[in-house]
Amino acid sequence: MKKTIISTGIAIIASLLFSSCVDLSESESVTALREAKSAQLQAMADMYRTQAAADSLLAAAEADLKAAQAEYQRLLTEQARQKFELEIEWLAMDYEYKMLQLEYDIQNMQQQILDDASAHIQQLFQYYKTEMQELNDLKTELHQQNIMLAKADADILNAQDYVARETARYESLISDAESEIAVLEAYQGQDLADVRARYYTAYADYDTKYNDYSIKYGDMEIAYSAIEEHILNNYSKDNICNSTHEAIKIMDTLSSEYGVTISIERRRIYRATVDYGHLAYPEVTYTVCSISDAERDALYTSLASNPSELEAVAALFSKLDNVYTSYTDEVSSLRSHPLTTAYFDACDICEAAYILQHEAYLEVEILSDLVSSGLLTDFQSEIRELKDSIDSWRVAIAQLTQIEDAEDAKRQIEDSIAQLNELIAAQEQIVALAKADLDAALAQ
Repeated sequence: MKKTIISTGIAIIASLLFSSCVDLSESESVTALREAKSAQLQAMADMYRTQAAADSLLAAAEADLKAAQAEYQRLLTEQARQKFELEIEWLAMDYEYKMLQLEYDIQNMQQQILDDASAHIQQLFQYYKTEMQELNDLKTELHQQNIMLAKADADILNAQDYVARETARYESLISDAESEIAVLEAYQGQDLADVRARYYTAYADYDTKYNDYSIKYGDMEIAYSAIEEHILNNYSKDNICNSTHEAIKIMDTLSSEYGVTISIERRRIYRATVDYGHLAYPEVTYTVCSISDAERDALYTSLASNPSELEAVAALFSKLDNVYTSYTDEVSSLRSHPLTTAYFDACDICEAAYILQHEAYLEVEILSDLVSSGLLTDFQSEIRELKDSIDSWRVAIAQLTQIEDAEDAKRQIEDSIAQLNELIAAQEQIVALAKADLDAALAQ
C-alpha cells in the first residue's frame, strides 16, 4: 500500500509541474504523504533509541550486580550474604520489568511505523523486530547466568541448592511454555483489532499486578529487617548493646577479659512453605552461644594462684548459670516470635503477588508477539517450537543429576555463559543486517 501511495504522489507532482508554470505549491495529498513519511521515520528513530535503552539497561544491571558482589566481598558476614542474595534476586526482577516496559513502548511506536506501510516494509520490520527480540532474550538469559556465576564466585552457591533451583527453573519454563501454548490456541483465528485491544488491557493488568507485587516485596523486606534487627539487638555476640541478653554480655566479658572461647552454633528458622521455582527469600538465622565445661575448668585452673581473679570469675559464672536458661528459652522461642510469624506471612503474601504478576506477564509476552506480527504468526509452528523446548528442558533436568558439587555447578554456568556470548555475537550480526535492510527500504 505504501508504494501505491508514493506512486500516486509522484504522479500528482508531475502533473502539477507540467500543467502549470505558475502554481508550484504542494498539494494537500503530497503534504500529507510527506508528513506521514516523516512521522514514520521519526517513529523508527525513536524505536532505535528505545532499543539502545535496552542495552543500557543491561549494562546498568550488570554494574549493579558487580557493585552488590563487591559490597558482599568487603563485608563477608552472614547478614551480608543474605542481603546479597536478596539484592541480586531483586535486580533480576527489576531488569525483567523494565525490559517489558520498553517492549510496551516499542509496541506503541510500531503502529505509527506500520500505518500505511507497504507489505515489504511490514515484512522487513517484523523480521527486524523478531530478531531483536531474540537478541534481547539471549541477553536476559546471559544476565541470569551472570547472577548465578556471581553466587558461585561469592561461595554461596550450594550444589544441591543449585540443582534444586535449576530443576525448579526448568519446570517453571515447562509450565510457562504450556501456558503459552494455551494462549496461542485461544487466540488463533481471532481478529487483529481484538487481539491488540486485549494486549493493551493485559499490559495494564500486568502493570497493576507488578506494582502490587513491588509493594508486597517491600513489605517483606521491612518484615525481614524487623526480625533481623530484633535478633541483632538482643542475641548477637557481635553487637553488644543495652538490649543484649545478660547471658551474652557475661560470656563476652569472660571472652574479652579472660580469653575464654565461646562456642557458637548457628540455627535457621525455616518457612513452612518454600518454593524454589519462584523467589529466594532470606533465611532467619540466629546463634546460640555457650561456654564448655572444659573451658570453665581450664580457666579455674589457670587462676588457682590468683584468688581475687578466681573469685571474680566464679561470680561471673554464677551469674551466667542464673540467666543462661532464660537465654536459651528466648532464642528457641524465636521460631514462634510475632516478628518471625509476620515475616513468613509477608513472604507468603509476596509469593502470591509474584505468581499473579508472572501469569499476567506471560499473557502480555504472547500477545506482544502476536500484535507485532500482525497475526502473521504461524501458530502451529510456534506451538511445535514450544513443545520442542519442553522436551529439551526435560533433558536438561535429567542432566542436572550429574552435578555433584559446587565446582560442577560453576563449570556448567561458565559453559552456558560462553555459549550465550557466542549466540549473542551471531545474533547481533543478524540484527544489524535486518536493520540495514529496513533502513534502506524506509529511505526509498
